[in-house]
This record gives sequence, structure tokens and C-alpha cells, in this order.
Amino acid sequence: MDTSIVFWGFVIILGVPALAIVLGECIHFFEGRGSRLTPVLRHLRGYVLPSAAILVVMERLLQLPETFLLLKLVETGFWIAVIVTLLALLNAVLTTSEPGTFQIQVPNLLFQALRGLAIVGIAAHVLGDIWTVDIKGITTALGVGSLAIAFALQDTLSNLVSGFLLLASKPFEVGDWIEANGIKGQAIDISWRSVILRNPMGETFEIPNGALGGATIKKYPSTPKIPAVKWSCIKVGFDRKDPPNRVLEALESATVGIDGILKIFPSLGSYDDYWTTYELRIQTAVPKERRISATVKARIYYAAKRYGLTMPVAEQYPPSKQILLEASSAQRSQIADYLRSLPYLTALNSAVLDNLIEEVEVKHYGVGEQIIVAGEPDEGLYVLKAGEVKLTAKDFQDQEREIDRVFPDSFFGEMALLGESSPVSAIATQDVEVIIVYPELARRAIDSSPRLTQEMNGFIEERKRSLCRIQSVENLLEAHDNGKVAVEQRSLLERLTNASKSSREES
Repeated sequence: MDTSIVFWGFVIILGVPALAIVLGECIHFFEGRGSRLTPVLRHLRGYVLPSAAILVVMERLLQLPETFLLLKLVETGFWIAVIVTLLALLNAVLTTSEPGTFQIQVPNLLFQALRGLAIVGIAAHVLGDIWTVDIKGITTALGVGSLAIAFALQDTLSNLVSGFLLLASKPFEVGDWIEANGIKGQAIDISWRSVILRNPMGETFEIPNGALGGATIKKYPSTPKIPAVKWSCIKVGFDRKDPPNRVLEALESATVGIDGILKIFPSLGSYDDYWTTYELRIQTAVPKERRISATVKARIYYAAKRYGLTMPVAEQYPPSKQILLEASSAQRSQIADYLRSLPYLTALNSAVLDNLIEEVEVKHYGVGEQIIVAGEPDEGLYVLKAGEVKLTAKDFQDQEREIDRVFPDSFFGEMALLGESSPVSAIATQDVEVIIVYPELARRAIDSSPRLTQEMNGFIEERKRSLCRIQSVENLLEAHDNGKVAVEQRSLLERLTNASKSSREES
């Protein structure tokens, strides 16, 4: 008996099952660890090993001639299985993105070229050696055709070759800041055809690789990455009687304190029949654009109320003077009834209270808007009619901390009575409606009622203690207990009295 037949018989009977078992154990091992080699081993056991075993039986044991059709088909299937397994191996070992364990990061063009080379090489072997196709004739025909295509697509091929060299040499990577052909920007995409740069203004430029091939490329080592930005435009109408400068100021105030806004540009758009259209252009970071636009639109509503502006509704325009007078009268009546109901204002006589009611102003704020900024003068004494306000201040570690909550019927902004900057910030935690009593008016009211002064003094001193607690002013409190009170810590009663006296002397 031919010894080669015995050898190949043992290979088929013992070797193939043993190899299948080994591959199965390897698959189980790598699969449990989430390895990228698992698909490669599956292809080896499921496709390559069976087709190779059948091929050995037909060629070595049965000794079928090479021209036998069934043998050619099996051999072709074997090489197709090899192609599938080889592509899986390339996917496991190479990557175009962030590399994992045992992976090599390569440019996408090189990755695709290796895949194509594997397919073309094995396909050429199958056609030439198994099916005896004249590869030389095909190559010659392809060469002549490629020459004609090269002349027609010389620019594209130039970019392709330049892109391949660019990806191979890696003079810069995605995320680097470079300057080429007079354009400075951050490389956000590198492909076989071109490189896309984004400049600090958010504009993008596509530079063909062919142009980069002959250009001097300057790379900046540590330029900060600037996020993509976008300009959006919010259009809103106001009554034509509203002063444009006041409207523009209101639109600008609606954007204060919103995180993610880079630039704003309020402008007057057009004059319509009964109202004027204004445009608020906002530059924002792209991922936050929609959320910021929605926030600004909501805040414009409250800014319009604060500034006494009218946002028209087409069905109600033009409004009659009688409607406007009735609306204003109704609002003033509501304010008068509310102020008369406050316990700490009952000490005022009717004349003083009526005078105060006539001169106050109502303003509205939306959730998250800043009513008072620490370090800046208060606009007046704020009486909270509706909503909720959070008072915050910086502690001794310069961290912002909450010191108090203001609820309806209470007040804040007391430093306006003394003409001093506010030590706290006030932020609306709900939709807020406040009645502003301006400093001079408040001083006259307090001067007319010692009882009101005493009540306000006790209330404000308690708030001051809360502020002292978070600012760690132990020495100041000890001095207060020992009777060594600094000039800045005199009682509010004395300071208000002096302020009222100075006001009367100036009058």
C-alpha cells in the first residue's frame, strides 16, 4: 500500500478531529475574554478546515485529476474560505480608529489597500492556477485601459496617491492644528481625497491632497482645540412705540448668564404694519445650539415684561388706547391691594403708602435668571410677589454657597437702602414677579415709620448672620460680642437713619 495514502488517511481520521477540538477550545477561551480573534477561529473551524479536509481526500486519497470539475469547485471554495478568514484576521489586527489590545492603528486607505490586495492576489491564483484563465491577457487589457483612465482622472489619481503618501508618512493627525496654502485650522478629517480644516471662527476648508503634496505644512504643537460653533437667529416683534435702544438692551439682557453663548448681536430687522421686528443673532457651541435657543426665547418673554415692552399678537393689533388704559389701571390696582396686605407695611400711614404704590415698578424673571449680581449695586428693594429666589454668596474658599431662600411676601436687595454694593447674588428658582421700591422712595417710607425700621432691621440682621456664617468671620462676630463693633457692622437702624437724614438735607 502507498505510504502517502496511509499518512493522509491518519491525517483525515485523527488530525482533522483533533484540530477541530483544539480550535473549539480556543474559540471558547477567546470568546470568554471578548477577543477580536474569535471570528477568525470560527472561520478556520467552520470554513477552512472542512474544505481543506475534503480537498485532501479528493487529491491525496482518491487522487482525482486536476482537471476534474468537482475538484476545481472544492479548491475554489477552499480559497474563498481563506479570503473570508484572512479579511477577519485583518479586521482583528488592524484598525483605523482608537486601537484596542494587540491592535495596530493604520490609515483607512492603507487598511482598504491591504484588504483589496488579499482579495486580488488569491483571486488571481484561483483564476490562473485552478481555472487556467490567461491572466497575462487580462493584465495587458487592464494596463491599456488603466492608462486611458489615468489620463482622464489624473487629478483624482494625484489626490489618491498624495493621500496615500500623506497617510503613510503622517506629518499630522486628526486634531492637530496646521497651516497649509495660507489656511490655518484644525484637521478634523483626513481622507484619500482631501483634508478638511476648521479655523477658529468655525469655518471649514477642504484642501485636496494633491495641493498638500507640494505645499509647506506648518504644524502647531499646542494650539487649544476650539469646538464647532454655529450662528443662529431669533426673530421677535415688539410694538412700534417701544424705543429701539430699550428693546435691544432687553434682548441683550435675555442672554446674560447662559452657559455656551460665545457672541451675541442684537439688531433691528424691519418695520411692519403695527410692530417692529428685531433679530438676535447668537453664536453658540454646536451641541448646545438648540437648548440655548429655547432658553433665550423663554427669557425674552420675561425681559419684555421687565422692560415694559409689548410683544404683539396679530389678532389683537392695533390695540385701542382704552384697552391699554384699562390694562394699566387693573395692574396698578392689583399692586395696591397686594402692598396694603403686607404685614410689615401696615405701619405706614395711608398717604405714604399711596405715594409708594404710585412709584413702584413690577418686573418679571424666568427660572435661572440672575436678579442681583454680587458686587454690584441693588436696583432697589425687591418685594417678592410670586415665585422663589435663591440668595448665594462666596465663602472663605471662594465657593458659591446658598445662604437663604426668599418666598412670596418677603423682600431682598436691602443694600440699595444704604447705597452700597450687594454682598449676595439673587437667582430666580421659579418664575418670579417682583415689585421694586426704588431707594429714595423706600428711605422716605422707612423715615416716616420707626416701627417699620425696627422690623426691617431685625429681619436684615438675621440675613447678615447667615452671610457671616458661610464667610467664616469668627473674628468679626467675637468683636460684636465684646462690644467692639466695626464701623461697617453698625446696626442697620443707625445707618438707615443717617441715610434718611442725608437725603432730607440734599432735598
